[in-house]
Amino acid sequence: MTASAETLAALSAGALPPAALANVVLCLDRMDKLREIDPAANTIMVEAGCTLAAIQQQAAAHGRLFPMALGSQGSCQIGGNISTNAGNSTWCCTTSRARATR
Repeated sequence: MTASAETLAALSAGALPPAALANVVLCLDRMDKLREIDPAANTIMVEAGCTLAAIQQQAAAHGRLFPMALGSQGSCQIGGNISTNAGNSTWCCTTSRARATR
């Protein structure tokens, strides 16, 4: 389960994974860096904690459009969006688990 610090502070007990299943809650807040943008290849590499709004702003600054829009784009993180298929993530493709999601 991925979550931000704000989400973790607001979670009710019903939203937490059962202790018996030994799940891990991963906070991605500090993994919010833009790693690389290549306008010629139409690719952007970001860390999982980047908000959708930050990615859209960086894409726009390079004359590109990041094709996903959600009501929570100012706070939702791309790692959570991809892991839950939020917004029907057909716009991305995974090149490798260890490498990147394009």
